[in-house]
Amino acid sequence: MTKKEMSEKGMVLVGYSGDARSSYLIALKKAKEGKWKEVETLLAEGDEMLLEAHQAQTELLQAEAQEKYSDVTMIMVHGQDHLMTTVLLKDLIQTLLDVYRK
Repeated sequence: MTKKEMSEKGMVLVGYSGDARSSYLIALKKAKEGKWKEVETLLAEGDEMLLEAHQAQTELLQAEAQEKYSDVTMIMVHGQDHLMTTVLLKDLIQTLLDVYRK
C-alpha cells in the first residue's frame, strides 16, 4: 500500500467515522425529545457508517500484517483517532439511551 493509499484510507476513516458520530449525536438529541423511531433509524445509519470505517481499518491492518504498506501518515492516524472516539461515543450514547428509555 502506497503512502497515498494509506492517506486515502485515512480519509475514509475520517469521513465514515465523522458521519457515524453525527448520527449518534442526533439520535441522542431525538431521544431527549422522545422520538424513538427516529432514534432507531439514526442508530442504524450510524452503525452502517461505522461498519464502513471498520472495513477500511481492516484493510490497513491486513496490509500491515502482510508487510504491504508504506509509512504511516498523519491522515491515517487522524482517521484511526476518529474511529476510536466514535466507537467510544457510541458506547456512551447507548448507555444514555438506556437511561432515557427508563
